[in-house]
Amino acid sequence: MERPPKTEVLNVSLIIYRKILSSNLAFHKAKSIVFVPHVSWTQVTQLRCGGFVVGVKFNHMVLDGVGAAQLLGAVAEIARGAACPAVDPIWLREVIPSPPRFPRDPPTATFSFVRSQWEFPLESINKIKEEFTREISHRCTTFDVVAAVLWRSRARAIELDLRADVHLVFPANVRPFLRQLLPPEGGYYGNCVYCLTVTATSEEITRAPLVEIVRLIREAKASLPAKLAEWAVGDFKDDPFRVPIGYDALNLSDWRSVGFYEVDYGWGPPHCVAPLNDHAFFAGGIILRRPAPNQGVRFVGQVVAEEHEGVFLDEMEKFT
Repeated sequence: MERPPKTEVLNVSLIIYRKILSSNLAFHKAKSIVFVPHVSWTQVTQLRCGGFVVGVKFNHMVLDGVGAAQLLGAVAEIARGAACPAVDPIWLREVIPSPPRFPRDPPTATFSFVRSQWEFPLESINKIKEEFTREISHRCTTFDVVAAVLWRSRARAIELDLRADVHLVFPANVRPFLRQLLPPEGGYYGNCVYCLTVTATSEEITRAPLVEIVRLIREAKASLPAKLAEWAVGDFKDDPFRVPIGYDALNLSDWRSVGFYEVDYGWGPPHCVAPLNDHAFFAGGIILRRPAPNQGVRFVGQVVAEEHEGVFLDEMEKFT
């Protein structure tokens, strides 16, 4: 029997804590540092080919994706010989708007999702982008196209009543809107997102051309500055963080520009980045870059139950 790959488990929080003590690096000029264990755990698996896999588990109550990438990037800089990270980690949660949130009951329904992975060729994405520009006279992003394809394919697969609402939920990084509150050099690693929800009837999404669904997504993104301003001062009716999590909702996140692909421990950027989520309360997934030299986008997630997988894959196949 072959021996399993060599594995070493490290507490990244402890590593950084010790490095802070040795280098006198201060968090936002704090007089003392409080060590909170289990903010993040990392497992490094060394492969026989010479490569390695870095598995990370972090507490989303403390970090968002940008913050997690900053943490890993800081460890990578120290691993390459730096005395301290180029950008100091800053904890300024007190300046982030925090209006009262409406209470909600915890989720009770669970679903038996199957794991899905799909490759979006660049040519197919660009085709929809060009069509959108011709018809709407505006540009759209890769995320807009991929989200539209996933949302429509899933809506057709789950076959809800045509009058029922279906939802698309995705977080938006709002650091660019808070430049007057956050340090210009960056470094804030706490949660700094606003959840956008696009809602339409099942009939509208299942029967609409992709260009029309992209338009809905673009409209939601365009509403972000106004909605964020209203939320920041407490002038809102619907709490954006009470997102729908039933089987009628699809939750998407985009990791391509968060910072994970720029982490370099001394051997260059990662060949592949992938999530390992095992949630059973909501349908969701992550949009990723395809491993080089491939172009386009990879999607990994859990979005449909087994009985809907066949139709979902058939609908996705139509796009490529």
